[in-house]
Amino acid sequence: MTTPWNGLPDQPERSGWHWLNDKLAAREALAPGYWSGRERVWMIGAWSVIDPKSVSGIFHYRGLCLSPSELAQMRKDERERAIAAVSQQEMKVDLGENQAAFNLGIHTAIAAIRTLTDDEGKKS
Repeated sequence: MTTPWNGLPDQPERSGWHWLNDKLAAREALAPGYWSGRERVWMIGAWSVIDPKSVSGIFHYRGLCLSPSELAQMRKDERERAIAAVSQQEMKVDLGENQAAFNLGIHTAIAAIRTLTDDEGKKS
């Protein structure tokens, strides 16, 4: 069972945009809400300023809206973690005569991960 949301975003000291969705909406429609870390209030659509306790009764919290540079850094970090995970497999496996073929596969996978791009063809 999950704990009910307390109306505060992840990192409440940091102001920024977050994804919320209305608890009463017929479908899962996301809405952006701005959290002011200094005033500790939400600014959402026509409702303007709402305290955290009231927001938790109306909305579900879905997460931080990331900027393009934050998304790019996240993709870069994920690629590096994938490369590290694949590289570790090379050190753990001893396949005897098939070792060279396995190592080639590992290095091919690493090269493919390094060249991954986003939907627009940009490498981040």
